[in-house]
Amino acid sequence: MRLVIRWSSPPWLKADRSPKVNRKALATRQERIRDLMLLSLGTAEGRDLPAHRELVALVRTSPRPESLLDRFPVISSERYSSERERFLNLNSDESGFQRFEYPQAPLPRTAILMEGFVETEKVMCFPEGWGTDLDRFRAECLAGPVAMLRRMAASVYNRGAHFPSVKRPIVAFTGLPFGDAGILTESSREQLRRAFNVPIYEYFLGHRNELLARECVEHAGLHIDPAQAVFEVLNPETSELVVTSLANSLFPVIRLSTGICATLTEENCPCGFRGQRLMNIRPLADQLAQPRIRVAMAGSSAAPPSHD
Repeated sequence: MRLVIRWSSPPWLKADRSPKVNRKALATRQERIRDLMLLSLGTAEGRDLPAHRELVALVRTSPRPESLLDRFPVISSERYSSERERFLNLNSDESGFQRFEYPQAPLPRTAILMEGFVETEKVMCFPEGWGTDLDRFRAECLAGPVAMLRRMAASVYNRGAHFPSVKRPIVAFTGLPFGDAGILTESSREQLRRAFNVPIYEYFLGHRNELLARECVEHAGLHIDPAQAVFEVLNPETSELVVTSLANSLFPVIRLSTGICATLTEENCPCGFRGQRLMNIRPLADQLAQPRIRVAMAGSSAAPPSHD
């Protein structure tokens, strides 16, 4: 039997090639931003914003609500996590479970090493990681947070674990639920590749496990889904990502700081995608730790700092 594996282009990549569809996609994005803004303004946090009524009116009538983003304050990820009830949308009917999307067709038997995903005949959640139940499932693919995947790799190296059925690319989850501690570094990617001998794809998730950006077959950055999220870099010195998830209606928040740094580029991806991509993802702490070098101009009285 011959198994044919195809790269499955995400919907926004296919749509990007048609100007007519592009206009429709742009209109859809603006409406999703409008909806998310109104949901956010209806929460306890949103109602406490200055000029709340004026902002609600502007969001409702603006032809391009994305232009109003700078009227919303940036919310720290720490505050969002510790005061989550202030961001609760009491009218949401969101289930909280996401359907897993695999980057290639057909969908393999996938073991997800965390909860929060819809389980099917081919997709099962194993938040405890390696164990009897996972062995019985005979997963063809593993998906999960970087820390859990690294733990599985350590089981291969140190405890003699063996996963002969895993023959399809692994999906590593990064993003908002995991913060800067869950970044997929090159060393982590290589560790996973050597342990399982398959390629690694990175998925950037939101706080409800919604997919906001993902890697393609070229592994040249993460494609941002414009209907799912708005990514911003507000401070060029730190390059910290500020994210607005358009797919989280239960705890809607505009402009959430992440503690994660990245470069945003709109250059075409080698795969053909023409949209924003995330590149060079790294912890904010690493960026802040970089030394700043000041060069004194000729004739200046400024002197370099003493290192005594």
